[in-house]
Amino acid sequence: MDAQLSALTSAQSTVRLEQIAGLRARGVGSHIDLPQLVVCGDQSAGKSSVLEAISGLPFPRHDGLCTKFPTEIILQHTDIESPHISACIIPSKSREGSVLTDLRAFRRQLGNFKELPDVVNKAGELMRINGYGTVTTGPSFADDVLRIEYRGRCGMQLTIVDLPGLISVESRCVFLIREPTG
Repeated sequence: MDAQLSALTSAQSTVRLEQIAGLRARGVGSHIDLPQLVVCGDQSAGKSSVLEAISGLPFPRHDGLCTKFPTEIILQHTDIESPHISACIIPSKSREGSVLTDLRAFRRQLGNFKELPDVVNKAGELMRINGYGTVTTGPSFADDVLRIEYRGRCGMQLTIVDLPGLISVESRCVFLIREPTG
């Protein structure tokens, strides 16, 4: 298994994965399919835990809470001594006005991953998601993306996206049967 994972850090793989990350950052992924790793499942099924196990990075999660917006984590292996961790928000296409401006302006430099829960909370509040910060009304989920970039000795070049889980909603169907007239 180590030999397979070490292939992710080869010079050729590094160049290719950086090219893919660059295309994705420019929005090319909305026009053509780019390689990606997908973990699917219901809410609270452990998707974030699986991604944490693969990447070795702590995904923010708490009992009873679920992922409320996509979180993209870009891992770039470098030989720098201290890691560089940054966060920004990529607004959804439906955003406009002052909310769009505020989301685009969101930029954070993190000293370590212990600061990530605060960044997630601030991002959720800026996205105006119910339950984050002082937000008590509004939607429970957002299409905006929180992007976390990690450059340091992580051992791999990889982009992981943590998405909200599948939501099952029970509904009742009522059929109205009318007799033909005439």
